Amino acid sequence: MSRLVLIPLFLFLFVSCSAPRDSVFVPGANDFAIQAEDKSLTLRESIGAADLAGILGQPITETVEHLRGDGFTGSKLKKVRYEGLEMELFSPEDDGDTFWIMTMVVSTAKYPTSRGVRIGSSVRQMDKANPGIRLANDGRSLPMNGAYEAEDGRESNRIVFEVENGIVTQIRIFHLIP
Repeated sequence: MSRLVLIPLFLFLFVSCSAPRDSVFVPGANDFAIQAEDKSLTLRESIGAADLAGILGQPITETVEHLRGDGFTGSKLKKVRYEGLEMELFSPEDDGDTFWIMTMVVSTAKYPTSRGVRIGSSVRQMDKANPGIRLANDGRSLPMNGAYEAEDGRESNRIVFEVENGIVTQIRIFHLIP
């Protein structure tokens, strides 16, 4: 009698474990990064101006804003622009000298993500590198002309791939300060 119970139980487990699932891309900390030459620049990584210049060279433009209001008074926001890469770096009020990477916007193939997706990659290549990534819920619904996004809600990090005619045209990696 025990065999009669085990066989249906085995079949149930086998079918439920092998059935296709609606997978969702769950990014890890290293997925919020770009590659610059042989270095990785990761979201929320602390980085000095000299280190950044050593990796990316001198920026085209660089500005520093002193923030006021909304609990950020005294904090600084540094904006740097390179050919095909714009970054925002944040320094909390109690520091002022050490900045961490808050935003990276890529518009050139020179800076791929840690999974190898770059400007010019196809939607298929992006999906293969990030299995289960979802079309953004931003009102656009065409898979070949829209945005794909993934987030790590615990850390408030996001990555967004803008797609036009089936090709990645922009990559935004950013941290939302809660």
